[in-house]
Amino acid sequence: MVTTEKNIKLTRGDSYGFNFLIEDTEDQAVELDACFFSVKENPDDDDYIFQKDLSRGIQRLSDGQYYVKVNPADTENLQQRCYYYDLECTIGENVFTFLKGKLDIKWDVTKE
Repeated sequence: MVTTEKNIKLTRGDSYGFNFLIEDTEDQAVELDACFFSVKENPDDDDYIFQKDLSRGIQRLSDGQYYVKVNPADTENLQQRCYYYDLECTIGENVFTFLKGKLDIKWDVTKE
């Protein structure tokens, strides 16, 4: 499995979400056993800034499709800087990091 690196720019306190699709080598939908969207200040830190999983923040849609949702509360109190994230999923005994990169939190003006 190949890890895709993608940097995300997000305004502090805004909503953000993305879909992803998991299929096997025969283009058949695969159901995940576990999945985590994790954000840390530094990749080697023990503590997460926030983390989403299949019970909160990562939704199973249909046919191998999933949706990751970052809520405004997840970022509204973060400092403007780059954080690190990854999307790690488990299928059976196999663990895959499908996506990783920097989460660049940008300034906001409106505080309504």
